[in-house]
Amino acid sequence: MFNPVAIGDSCPLNEAAWNIRKSNFNCSSDFPYHCIPNNGRVPGDICIGLIWVPPNYCPVYNLNAEKLDVEPCDLQRGTCSGVDFQSPDVYKYTGCLNMTRQEKPSSGGNSQPLPLLPIIVGSVSFVCLVVVIACIFCLCRRRGNSSGKKEKDVELQQPLVETFPSDFHRICHYLSANVFTPTKIFTKSVGLFEVHGNLLLIGPHGSGKTTIAVNLLNKKVNTTSNGKRCFVEVCNSVEEIASKMDESTVTYVLLDDAMEQYAYQESLLDSHLEMYQDYMRLIEAGQLRIICTVTDTTWNTFSSKLLQCPFFSKEFQIELNDKTIDKHEKEEILKKHLQFNKFVLTKKKKDENLKKIDKHHADSSQIVISEDTIRSWVKKAKTRNGIGPPLLFDLISTNRFLFVNAGMAISDSLEEVLKMRITHLRKDSTGPLDKDFASLLIFAAFTGGKVSVQDFVDKELMYVGICSKVGCSKKGDKEIEGFLNMHEMLGYLYPLRDCYVFHHKVLTTLILSVMMKDSEEFVLQHADLNVLYRTLQPQKSKYPVCVKVNEKSLASLADRICKETPDVIGKWQKHVIMQSEKIKKRLVKAIEDCMDGDAQT
Repeated sequence: MFNPVAIGDSCPLNEAAWNIRKSNFNCSSDFPYHCIPNNGRVPGDICIGLIWVPPNYCPVYNLNAEKLDVEPCDLQRGTCSGVDFQSPDVYKYTGCLNMTRQEKPSSGGNSQPLPLLPIIVGSVSFVCLVVVIACIFCLCRRRGNSSGKKEKDVELQQPLVETFPSDFHRICHYLSANVFTPTKIFTKSVGLFEVHGNLLLIGPHGSGKTTIAVNLLNKKVNTTSNGKRCFVEVCNSVEEIASKMDESTVTYVLLDDAMEQYAYQESLLDSHLEMYQDYMRLIEAGQLRIICTVTDTTWNTFSSKLLQCPFFSKEFQIELNDKTIDKHEKEEILKKHLQFNKFVLTKKKKDENLKKIDKHHADSSQIVISEDTIRSWVKKAKTRNGIGPPLLFDLISTNRFLFVNAGMAISDSLEEVLKMRITHLRKDSTGPLDKDFASLLIFAAFTGGKVSVQDFVDKELMYVGICSKVGCSKKGDKEIEGFLNMHEMLGYLYPLRDCYVFHHKVLTTLILSVMMKDSEEFVLQHADLNVLYRTLQPQKSKYPVCVKVNEKSLASLADRICKETPDVIGKWQKHVIMQSEKIKKRLVKAIEDCMDGDAQT
């Protein structure tokens, strides 16, 4: 007899827990113990004869036939088997069991049977209405997209998007649109996180760390664990996690790139290690679950110290690099991004029209790309200067300039390609529209990669300064919104409901770095201080993606910092670029001058 598990409970996901649960049932060798879902997706216990399960399938209990059946394994849920296995060994494959029993809505007592005919008529009418509405919606959406302009927040009604801040909405939309490719490393991540409740994703910028994390955590929204509701939180700092905890719930936390702060303020690490140990105890107690993302450079720099803490144990680590993602997976990633952006893919090289069509201006639905070309791009694609292939594939698919120069973007430095584009837009020989594009792009980088039309009003001095530098005139709200929605800008900025965000936050650093090499003083005087704080590094820094600053130029930055609050000044005094004795003295002198000026005022 099939016995459903308790509400909020699930089947064991490891051998030890499986054997403990198995001991509660007196199953025989002929009818061994199973804990599997039924064909209604409800997990439960049963003693029943085993079956052999083929690769990439899962055993389920068929309530109607009263026997075991199989159904395809869901890679989105976790690990799937690559070989035949006996049904009692299903606990090894989290893709088959990673689900909890949900409570059904109560229908109340003393209910009377409803008349059958009205139900049938009502159901048919409702279905017809839904079909008509769906057709109208699809037609409107198709017409709305015919201009080539991306819809804003097309998936904002999804719980996925409601759970995460706007900075993550582009990822949420990609997941909703099935752009995500479940690689072998993703499957491994699912299993590790389910078993340990702690996961550390290590890799270069744009390797898919945050996308994997958001995908994993989305599956926990509106679920229960051990009878407690699960809540998903995104934290910007280690300290913030404690404020999100609630003893009556299980808190799932995404700590995205928060460890990067050790790159510019190493002194924080020592104070944080004790916090990590406290969080590890909460994880072991089942109250907390954490996914951390960190770049490989930061991890390699501080791993000797971090590995002393159990929170960062080797068993919790997943590395995303050129060795852990094979060429077939890279091909699938690139194909999905191209198809999402409406490019046409063909198996026949003769049908490709890349050499015949105007790649700069043609609609993507008119551009045909052969699988030979895709394989050629994938073969060249590898991590360069701290940028992973998945990000390159995304940018090539969304940014027409990078698409036209795909060979260079893949085999050369992304920063160099961006430099080439920004330099061209700023040339004296280019028209006013190009200069407007350059000013908007630089403004977005100066503000941290997230910008709204209102920002151009609130930060007018910054915008006017950039326009003066680039050689364009200040524009009004309507003009700015029009520019932001043009194809050129949408290749860099993703439109949301009330703002625009860079397709990847690393674009902020790369564009600032390009500008820094040309106009160091200008960047230090106009870019947002918080943005500079997170991106600046000394000239000799080993970080491949950063904004390197010359020590001689820091005087102007010190003059800006001295006008800030004591907390901000204290933070900057600990920054890695302020550690030389000469700069320390310059900052102290600037602070004293500011204080004297205030006293005189």
